[in-house]
Amino acid sequence: MKHLKRNLILIFIADTLLLIACLAFTVQKFIHHPQMSLELIILLIFDFIVLSTFCSLLTIAVQYIIRKIKARKKQKENQ
Repeated sequence: MKHLKRNLILIFIADTLLLIACLAFTVQKFIHHPQMSLELIILLIFDFIVLSTFCSLLTIAVQYIIRKIKARKKQKENQ
């Protein structure tokens, strides 16, 4: 279980950094070339994919935390 938690944290951090980098790159491209081009549309689609992955990982992390809290409450009740 420790490895799962550590891996989840590492993946979450990596995905967060990827999301920040993708959004920064897209904003930079849009500032220099404000017209919509195929390249910018592809970048926006890629940003959406990364953002949806980020949201999925965030959901998994929240579910994991909720399970841990419930397990601790149950443990306290049994004592």
